[in-house]
Amino acid sequence: MRHFFLAFVIIVVTLSVGVVGYLIWGGEGNLHDAILNAAFVMGGLGIVAVPETKSGKLFYAFYGIFVGLSFAASVGIVLAPVAHRILHALHLDEPYIEEDADSPAERNKSGS
Repeated sequence: MRHFFLAFVIIVVTLSVGVVGYLIWGGEGNLHDAILNAAFVMGGLGIVAVPETKSGKLFYAFYGIFVGLSFAASVGIVLAPVAHRILHALHLDEPYIEEDADSPAERNKSGS
């Protein structure tokens, strides 16, 4: 359950970065427009209104990359416990060591 909470925190922080960035560099819109633009970018739909300033365009270019990375991180955090349980169920987390008859441990046991 805490993995879902951590993923939710990442999503909220990502949305907050988008809202603050829109208010600073994105345009002359209000808070509602900032939330709408940030949510659309996070949802993969793109921006609602293209900013006219170079700094606004650069912000949304880097924000799009940041959204992709935060999405990948959130999915990884949520799916990590599932993958861990699968590895345990298949016993893939334990290294397999092949016992060799000529190993030093075997020679000590036989007394030679």
